[in-house]
Amino acid sequence: MALKGIYPKDMVGVQYEVIDSTPRFRIGENAPDNNGGQWEYVKFTGTGALGDCYWVDESGNAVTVLNATTPASQRPVALGIAQVANTAANSYGWLWLGGFGAGGVGSGIVCNVLISCVKDVPLYCTATAGKLDDSSTSHYQVLGLCTCATEPGTGTAAIEVFASLPLSLSGI
Repeated sequence: MALKGIYPKDMVGVQYEVIDSTPRFRIGENAPDNNGGQWEYVKFTGTGALGDCYWVDESGNAVTVLNATTPASQRPVALGIAQVANTAANSYGWLWLGGFGAGGVGSGIVCNVLISCVKDVPLYCTATAGKLDDSSTSHYQVLGLCTCATEPGTGTAAIEVFASLPLSLSGI
């Protein structure tokens, strides 16, 4: 799913749906979008899919959120969702950090959720790297985020999401 009408508000050359093999911006650079969302330029330490959730450390390294290891030894300074697939470790790109009233139906901003995740409920980290769910078996809740639809029951799906505030994790 492509972003629909979401574009950088102030910065020239920003492409939220592009992965770079070498950095084009300063790691940690922030860019607001025209829909109230915030984005951060990061270094992806591993690979991930469109819609995967990441936590970002103080050096700007992004690691997929995982219940068992989030955050293992270091508290994240940001939490974001990739709006492009990242197929190579040590590449660079933008993470959507949420915002006040950002995303929503028709925005194209998506997050990967697990089977039968219900609309408009709290989302939690899972044992599947980068994927969230409405099951509260994790004590790490993603604050400020909810899905705009129910996952159709077929497995992991990229579902449009809405952020009521900048994303963060509870329980840390």
